[in-house]
Amino acid sequence: MELYSLSGTLIERHRKIKGDYHPYDPQWEVYGETLRQERMLKSMSYRKEWAKLYFDQRGLCALCGYEMNMDTGWHDHHMEYRVMGGSDALGNRVLLHPNCHNQVHNLKLQVVKPVPV
Repeated sequence: MELYSLSGTLIERHRKIKGDYHPYDPQWEVYGETLRQERMLKSMSYRKEWAKLYFDQRGLCALCGYEMNMDTGWHDHHMEYRVMGGSDALGNRVLLHPNCHNQVHNLKLQVVKPVPV
């Protein structure tokens, strides 16, 4: 039997959040989504949700329709923004390329959830 070594435990630091950040202010929506995505990368249950979204969309961006992969990356986008009362349910979320995600927020574009095959 081997005892657990505390020195082998990785130290995980918390990320500091900007002091002006307010989760219910629409101007901070993109910053809040970025924080949320960084937390989600570390959780296996969220990876399963992302996999489901990815396969439902057949690996294609919901805005431009081009393929998403590890090189292009993807962002998790809420169609009805969380600051406006939208939920975290899979029915309210789509995957977009990072550039497409910026366009959706900057140009105030509407995204429609693709119909799974």
